Amino acid sequence: MSLTPGARLGPYEIVAPLGAGHSVEVVEAVALPLVVRTVCRVLDLERDADRIAAFGLSVWGDHLGRRDGTAFHAYLDELIDRAMEGRAGRVLDTLANPGPAGRPLVWEELIGIASLLLAAGRDTVIGLVAGIGWALTVRPDLLPVLGAVGSKPT
Repeated sequence: MSLTPGARLGPYEIVAPLGAGHSVEVVEAVALPLVVRTVCRVLDLERDADRIAAFGLSVWGDHLGRRDGTAFHAYLDELIDRAMEGRAGRVLDTLANPGPAGRPLVWEELIGIASLLLAAGRDTVIGLVAGIGWALTVRPDLLPVLGAVGSKPT
């Protein structure tokens, strides 16, 4: 199947052939929405998905062009405050309020865990998807092999 710039594939528009642009285009169009929605589903933060996606490719930037993490840290502060009140989502709520069987994590511990889950894990998966996209531009012959993984032999 040949896709030319301007063609539509479901909700997506082909901007350029995969190898013609930069891997960032692939990441923004495919990996970022997929990763953000997945992370939010796992962490029970689906109501925050648009806000987390708005950070763009790096949680350290924001829509004003700052690269100091201000927006991300403000979000984390709000998220942990919600967790301490039992309103963040089941994962962080449980860590902040484990009940009589366990010790609740303190604010600083929750910030560390939330940062790791939302920033490091997100960036790792985005890099992985971008790398796969790049590999397929260099070796398009691998695409049929990837499609066959896990399928029944015919």
